[in-house]
Amino acid sequence: MSITFQELVGVQLDQKSGRIPYKCITTASESAVAIITALAAYAPSTWGGMPLSNCTIDDDTGTALWFVSASYGQAGGSTTAPETGEAEIDFEVGGATQHITHAEDHIADYGATPPDMEGIIGANGDSIDGVDIAANSLTFNVTHYVDASSMTSTYIGKLVNNCARSNAGSLSITASGITATFAAGEVLYVGARISRRMPQGDWIVALRFWASPNLTSITIKSSAGDITVTSKKGTEYLWVRYRDQKIGFNTVKQAISAHVEQVYKTCNFSELNP
Repeated sequence: MSITFQELVGVQLDQKSGRIPYKCITTASESAVAIITALAAYAPSTWGGMPLSNCTIDDDTGTALWFVSASYGQAGGSTTAPETGEAEIDFEVGGATQHITHAEDHIADYGATPPDMEGIIGANGDSIDGVDIAANSLTFNVTHYVDASSMTSTYIGKLVNNCARSNAGSLSITASGITATFAAGEVLYVGARISRRMPQGDWIVALRFWASPNLTSITIKSSAGDITVTSKKGTEYLWVRYRDQKIGFNTVKQAISAHVEQVYKTCNFSELNP
């Protein structure tokens, strides 16, 4: 086994922080933990008067070549570093989009005797184009400061294997003095970013999540009879089936059924805890 580092162009340094990028070359298949541990031992413990704060994998080529970096300054940019075992949360509301083919409400028609499209958006011949709109969503990160003894291949495997899965049961997350509670099916685990924190020697595990509320009593208007979708979880997919109908000289689309699909596997999110 051999792990070597070569410093790259792009060193960054100011009064508050610094960063040294490296190319890492290995002669055998190495884990991310082994690469970060070796970098923590190789990189200078101080640089520009600042302590080594964390080591990060920037890119894994999938071969024996890795791109990594050592960062300097107070970890997280705060004056008081979180203790090992603590967790922090940050979140953003909105920013997601969803594709819809049926309007909430139809406003008006224009042109020479336009047909009633029944709120269907972008119906052109055999296709229904629909439109992308802003969606009710929440994205958040939960950052754990994990003791080195807990950073095992078993735990990393759980982070990988449960990626892109929704919460099987109700979920309660407490971090930074905030408790967030979600019903089953409202949250998707998107992935994680892992880095080594120095000089503490523990690991920073930043878990990324996306959430959307569960919905009930969704009404899709149709001249064939309004369709009521009793319930749809936030991570499930709702689609509508249409058929052609003749109105005078026009052929238009008519909603005749709605379908809710589970598109993500589920897991117990407790497996994501270190």
